[in-house]
Amino acid sequence: MEVGGDTALWVAVAAPVVVMGWSMWFAARSAVIGPGWALQHLRLATPALTFAVVLGLVTALLIRPVWMGLAVLYPLAIGAWLARSRRLQLAMVDRDGGFAEIDPAIRARLALGLARGLRLAGILVWFGGLALVAFGVAQGWLVALLGPVAVLTALFVSRRVPIQPDKGRSL
Repeated sequence: MEVGGDTALWVAVAAPVVVMGWSMWFAARSAVIGPGWALQHLRLATPALTFAVVLGLVTALLIRPVWMGLAVLYPLAIGAWLARSRRLQLAMVDRDGGFAEIDPAIRARLALGLARGLRLAGILVWFGGLALVAFGVAQGWLVALLGPVAVLTALFVSRRVPIQPDKGRSL
């Protein structure tokens, strides 16, 4: 099956945007809620990601241009691989004695560090997407959309930090 160039480009840009959006949301929720939630979520999400990788592989084999299928397959495969590895790591910790409660001050520093990184990444991605649009790549709007998503995710994390960290120590 043949897909037009513009459609192929939209699909190729949308796949990594969706995977990165889910990754930001997952990192934020894990930082706020904790590793037990992360393990439970990954147990549910890994089969869905595996199915998406199979769908991406079918797309790469059956739909032309081939680069569109590969652009869909690659971020899904990396996302599934990272989710599986993190799930196995968390399951091993859970098996070896479970998750200890993290000191609230340490959790706050970790969460605020994540929020700071998401804000910076969001601003850079937003400008990158706008630069693509300025150079005539209409699909840059999908990339630019990730910027506000990252900044809003950072806002979510920083508003749910239970206490302010000790300002004298760094991560």
